[in-house]
Amino acid sequence: MSQIGTRRIRRAGILGAVALAASALVVSASGASAATLVADNGFRPATDGFAFPNFGDKVAGIENGQFFVTDETAAGIGPTQMTRMFGRKVCTKTSGACRLTAAAKEWAEEVNKASAGGHCYGFAVMASAAKAGTGWTPARFGAPAIPALSIGGNRALQSQLAMGFAHQALDAVVDATGTGPPSAILAETRTALADGKQIVFAIFQRGFTGGHAITPYAVEDRGGNVFDVLVYDNNYPGVERRMTIDIGKEKWSYEASTNPAEESDLYEGDANTKTLQIIDALAGFGSKNAFPTRPSSNDAQRTGASRAGRQLLTWSGDQSDGRHGSLLVRDAAGNRAGCTHDGDRQSCVNGIPGAGVRNVLAAGETPWNDSHHPRYTLVANRTYHVTLSGRGLRGSAREELSMIGDGYHTGVEHVDLAPGERDSVTFAPRGRGVEFRNGRSADDRVRLELSIEHGAVHFDFHVTTAAFPARARIGARVDRRTRTLSIGSSARKPVRVLIGAERVRGSSARKVMPRWITVPPGGRVSVDYGALRGGGVTAVVDPSARVDGDERTIPLRVSRR
Repeated sequence: MSQIGTRRIRRAGILGAVALAASALVVSASGASAATLVADNGFRPATDGFAFPNFGDKVAGIENGQFFVTDETAAGIGPTQMTRMFGRKVCTKTSGACRLTAAAKEWAEEVNKASAGGHCYGFAVMASAAKAGTGWTPARFGAPAIPALSIGGNRALQSQLAMGFAHQALDAVVDATGTGPPSAILAETRTALADGKQIVFAIFQRGFTGGHAITPYAVEDRGGNVFDVLVYDNNYPGVERRMTIDIGKEKWSYEASTNPAEESDLYEGDANTKTLQIIDALAGFGSKNAFPTRPSSNDAQRTGASRAGRQLLTWSGDQSDGRHGSLLVRDAAGNRAGCTHDGDRQSCVNGIPGAGVRNVLAAGETPWNDSHHPRYTLVANRTYHVTLSGRGLRGSAREELSMIGDGYHTGVEHVDLAPGERDSVTFAPRGRGVEFRNGRSADDRVRLELSIEHGAVHFDFHVTTAAFPARARIGARVDRRTRTLSIGSSARKPVRVLIGAERVRGSSARKVMPRWITVPPGGRVSVDYGALRGGGVTAVVDPSARVDGDERTIPLRVSRR
């Protein structure tokens, strides 16, 4: 990229708009006045784009001009795609079959959840890479050219597009993303296309909602400082579409859709919105990618983060329940980062030193996807308090929070957030623990997750509550030195929890049989996970636990199977 590509943005969206019915295709909102072609990289939607439309968690297609969604669940990324992006450093061993590390496994799962809104960025970069002859060839996936590829039942191609979708979260892609006034974006686009380069436009509606990725391939001068950028929109297979940029007024506009059941929505912006971004389409290919929890040499916030390492806070949930509430992150000094929603727009603030904010916008069929919350990059060796607010919710939402760091993952799942409710989660430094505080009036059921690495061995733990009272806390912590898992509760009554664990070394895994135990009122339970060993045995939680005051120690009894 040239000059604008070096002006790094603070927000890089995770983009994925689902397709509109093919019968509603339109060419342009700008009209068809005489124009002069001033830049062209040779890409064409009919010969270089996919013949099937963008899809979310279910594979989609077009038949007789009509968009349809199948019952086939789309394949996501797994060990194969992760090693292609990051190499063997995401595996638990350096050779043989790859079993992902705790952090890599969670990162892949979070990317797959985000792609449920759509794979538009994957479509854009994979079509561009095939045109450039970089990164992959359609012949490996069943056809000599992209338009001849079929998606139904083609699990390998589905995962390939999911890997392309994941590229946007890579540091190399964030660093190759530029923004600026529309005139600067246009100038960079003309230069890149004239040089035969492949680029992607990331477009957002105001408030950074409805994120979508399209592929520019030519520019026409319509006169009077007005230009049309011809684009391949993967929501509209084989169709030439146009974005209008008025460099005199510093405005741009594009007709698109994020909902197959509705008419196209207008995307537009000016010099201040920064809702039009330009990306080097090939930036994510190659073995140069560092795993996102490793410090980036080009990190704009690298003071502190480069010394302590980075961790990623992600937010997802069940999109069938409604839109997200609001999230606020606080560090120990009271500095804040987070976003609130006002209708279909969101307003974000970031006052935490060393923190970064990346928009996770996967526009889809529901308002939930349009208002998907950003991801946060945080310094690893600090405690963070996260408040979830149901203010403004139209219905209850089931939330999940995950903190992914170098060698660990902690999180909380099954958080039922009702309208007006406030729950909170505390993440201890470097994956040492996670605590949930229930703010609702009725009992809640949550699942705490912790995954940690001890050299070549890593342990996965999950603690699920049977029922948990309002205004009480439940937490889980690990002590790496003593290899002890502790579960504590502030509730005034006993709390039943289901404890499960897994020990992974290389390609082998040993699971703990999940067992229900009782945490005494205001007390805690300690589990010696150091007793988990391999050698063809299964460790189970001993049901005969001794009680010592308010602390109950449960040794792991090893029994042969």
